[in-house]
Amino acid sequence: MKPAQDLFEVIERMPPLPDVAVQVLGIVNDPEYSLDGLVSVVRTDPTLTARILKTCNSSLYSLNREVSSVSEAVSFLGTRNLVKLVVATCTSSYFQQSGTSAYLSPKEIWRHSIACGITCQILAERSGLDEAATAFTAGILHNIGKIAISQFMSSFTPSLDALELTEDGDFLAFERSFCSMDHAVAGSLVLDRWLLPTSLRRAIRNHHDENLIVADPELTSIVHIADILCLQEGIGVFREDLSYEISPLAMQKLGMTETSLEKTRSRLQKELGRSEELIKFV
Repeated sequence: MKPAQDLFEVIERMPPLPDVAVQVLGIVNDPEYSLDGLVSVVRTDPTLTARILKTCNSSLYSLNREVSSVSEAVSFLGTRNLVKLVVATCTSSYFQQSGTSAYLSPKEIWRHSIACGITCQILAERSGLDEAATAFTAGILHNIGKIAISQFMSSFTPSLDALELTEDGDFLAFERSFCSMDHAVAGSLVLDRWLLPTSLRRAIRNHHDENLIVADPELTSIVHIADILCLQEGIGVFREDLSYEISPLAMQKLGMTETSLEKTRSRLQKELGRSEELIKFV
C-alpha cells in the first residue's frame, strides 16, 4: 500500500470536529447572529459548558465574581473570547492524541497553534476583516495535518536523522518524500471531511505556497504571517538552526510594514501570557 493511501486512511479515521464547534463558527460568521442563539448552542454540550465556566473563573480572566452560566460567560468574555474557548476546547483532544515522536511534541505544537490563532486574530482585526473568529480557528488548525502525519508515522517511528534528510531542514520536502503529501495538503483534506468553510480550507492548504498566497483571499496571508512570526519567536521550533522568513508578498497583501509587524509581535507576547489556561488544555 502506498504511503499516501495509508495517510488517507488515517485522515478518514480522524473523528469529526464536534457539531457544537461547527455551529458556533457558523453563528458568529453571520453578521446578524444573536447572543441568545450562541448561548443556546453552547449549552447543548455539557463538557464544553463545564470547561468554559472553569476557564472563565480561572486566573486567565481575573473576573471580580464567579460566573455560573453560559449567558453570564458570554456577557463577561464577549464573543471573541468565547469562540477562543470553544475552538480550543473542541480541538485540543486531537493534539493530545497525536503522541510524542521525533516528528512533533503535542504540547509544543499546541502552544504554537494557540499562539498562531491569537496572531491570526490580531492580524484579522488589524486588516479590518469581519472574520476574526474564522482567523483564530485557521491559526489553531493550520497544523492539523501534522497530527494526521504524526499518527501515520507512529507505525514507522522515524528517527531524528530521518527528519534531517535535507541539510536545510525542509520539513515540507521531508513530509512529501515520506507521505507523498505535506501537512498543509493533509490538513486541507481533514478540513474537507469536516465540511469547514472554503476560505478556511484554502488558507490551511496554501499558507506555505507563495504563489497561492498572492492569489488567495487575505486569510491565507494572515495564516502564513502568523505561522512564521510564531516560529521566529521560538514558539513551535523543532530545530534551532533553521531560519524562517515571512513572504514580502503576504506582507504587501495585508498592507503591513516592519513597524506593524513588530507591534503584532509585541501584542502576541502579551496575549500569550494571558492564555496560559488555554495552553494547559494539552
